[in-house]
Amino acid sequence: MLSSLVRELRELSKKKQEGALNLTKVKMVNRVLKPLKEELLKNEPAQNFLDLLDEAEIPNNSDAVLIISQYETALKEYEDKYYVKDPRSSFGKVWNTQENPVDELR
Repeated sequence: MLSSLVRELRELSKKKQEGALNLTKVKMVNRVLKPLKEELLKNEPAQNFLDLLDEAEIPNNSDAVLIISQYETALKEYEDKYYVKDPRSSFGKVWNTQENPVDELR
């Protein structure tokens, strides 16, 4: 869903950088961003730098792209940190989780 939002907002920003989002779009974007910030990335260092779109001060398209791009980068860092090479395989990757730590796969 985040990838779709990034694409759509980048397209809007190309057409009208300073154009304001409407409240419905802000709420839709925040419904995607909020669980990422508060659940998935809550213990990650990047979480301190992630903002939601401000519903009171409707952001313009380029501001929304900037904020969503930060989430995109944080998720890439998350993937790089936790989606690691499977030591049992020369080509596969696995999610390194508490329930399934990579050390236990060896």
